[in-house]
Amino acid sequence: VELPNTIKHYAKSLPVKSKTDDLDARMIARFGLERKLQRWNKPAEIIRSLRFLVREYMNLRKITTQVKNQIHAKAHTYQPLPETLNRLKALKKTYEKQMKAIEVQVYELIEKDDELKKGIEYLDSIEGVGMMTAVGVVAETNGFAFIKNMKQIASYAGLDVRLNQSGTFNGKSSISKKGNKYLRQLVYMPALAAIRFNEHLKIVYERLVAKKQNKKIALIAVARKLLCLMFTIWKKKELYQPDYYKTRKVVTA
Repeated sequence: VELPNTIKHYAKSLPVKSKTDDLDARMIARFGLERKLQRWNKPAEIIRSLRFLVREYMNLRKITTQVKNQIHAKAHTYQPLPETLNRLKALKKTYEKQMKAIEVQVYELIEKDDELKKGIEYLDSIEGVGMMTAVGVVAETNGFAFIKNMKQIASYAGLDVRLNQSGTFNGKSSISKKGNKYLRQLVYMPALAAIRFNEHLKIVYERLVAKKQNKKIALIAVARKLLCLMFTIWKKKELYQPDYYKTRKVVTA
């Protein structure tokens, strides 16, 4: 299984101007013959179920936020209709009830797998990372099964830096966003919590803000660092140590 944009860019490299089903089939077959491809493995059923549940949870949370904003806007408008407000509040309660039901279902699934449960506990020990975030990251990465290093996980989430330079031209750099958008969304909000409650990531954030004077860039950098930290904790199979960096400095000194 290959990413669609990989096939698309490969097709552009060929001296073929037309596009038909027959030409596309030939191009894909040629790609498979030329490249050394990695065999795709089916994810475990529990991982697949968790992925669907967390994505549903994220969608409901987004809709709930929209409804909350509508309630706020209606409540502060001139002479709002009580019936409209009541319907919006009832809708908000319905979505929140569904989110609670999903959380219960997720916990029940995790309880069935001791190894998975232990891994989630490791990730949940990181300040700024909640249970649903930990479950979502594990589900989207298939338990980091094919991730070998930090650069790979950052690239998979689309949080890798895309440079725009040529000769004397130095354009604006940005993250590629070529990756799993759900994984990228999963670590963005926890990054906001991490810069408040995680001492190490807070220092990183403040240093970047002072250097770049752009809070969003600094926040994205923290989100990337948080994701890499989750990958490291999962692979080492140990709880997060808040004073790890302090201890490391002392030993180094």
